Amino acid sequence: SEAEAKEWIEKNKIYDVDLAHPVRCDYKRSDLSTASQSEMQHQLDHLNLCLMRVWGPALEDNGYQMVRPKVTVYSRPIQSACGRLPDYNAAYCAKDQNIYVSATLTRVVESAPDPSLSIESVMAHEFGHAVQARTGIIGGRYFLMNGMQQKKEATLITRRNEAQADCFAGMFWNSVAESAKITDTDRQHIIKTFGLVGSDRDGSRPVPEEGATHPRTKTREAWASKGLGSTNIGVCNSYVVPEDEVA
Repeated sequence: SEAEAKEWIEKNKIYDVDLAHPVRCDYKRSDLSTASQSEMQHQLDHLNLCLMRVWGPALEDNGYQMVRPKVTVYSRPIQSACGRLPDYNAAYCAKDQNIYVSATLTRVVESAPDPSLSIESVMAHEFGHAVQARTGIIGGRYFLMNGMQQKKEATLITRRNEAQADCFAGMFWNSVAESAKITDTDRQHIIKTFGLVGSDRDGSRPVPEEGATHPRTKTREAWASKGLGSTNIGVCNSYVVPEDEVA
């Protein structure tokens, strides 16, 4: 029912869980801004293992089954089980449990202080969607969207979903900060990554705007910062905050 779906996304038992901290991550960072497609594929496959090491136990210890998503790095528009994916993009497809990352994404984040860390953070965001899928949050969200009469309502719940994935990405980096040698400067770079892909880029988008499926620059940075500052998954519950906090 609608009430059950709402409770599933707003009061999911995963929100009571603390991520392990610190978590060992045998990931050696390299320059992805100049990497070939195969090199990027290799690096993100290894990052995927670290993401599983952080999120897998948290989910499985609480009754969920976490399946490691496949990573596909592509260099031209590609057909996925969720539809055709364009260049300069990254996405998680729940239908085939695949994270798709365009090799051309390097051009989107080329102005970032650390483009490689930005690409890795986008990957962590997409893995966050995999966490949402495995815990039923995405399923509950789509159930509610199907019953929504106004586009504005559907767009708002989509923004809540994206804000949560930003927060999950921050939580991942917080968990592996020690072994991945994440400095305070790196933390600021991670936060800025989500500003680079905000729906307005400069924080000027009027609120509310029906067509924006992702939050604004400052909003995305705020959610990434929340994740970086906590081990409790409940801080990422973007489904219960006021609308302006996901705008």
